[in-house]
Amino acid sequence: MATAFYSSCICSPPRAGMVPRLHILREAPRRATYRAAEQFRSPDTQVGWCGTGAWGHRHDISPLPTEPPTGLRWCGACVGRYADHIGQLDALAAQLAEVAT
Repeated sequence: MATAFYSSCICSPPRAGMVPRLHILREAPRRATYRAAEQFRSPDTQVGWCGTGAWGHRHDISPLPTEPPTGLRWCGACVGRYADHIGQLDALAAQLAEVAT
């Protein structure tokens, strides 16, 4: 069952403040990575499908809602990658094509 999350962290100094995106939690473990610009990430680090970190100041919404809560909007990258993961990318693309015509 998929879980959505959003962050309540407001950055200081002010940048974008709270980014009103609702992300989809990636359930599959990632491989361990190390990049010079990042800390080491263990394979069990929780992230969204777009790569956004799901640790710290976050709020979980389970099961995945049909619409985002007031004030939030879906993360497009998470939706597209999750649709591909569950085999629904073609169906989603067909629905978008119907709306566009």
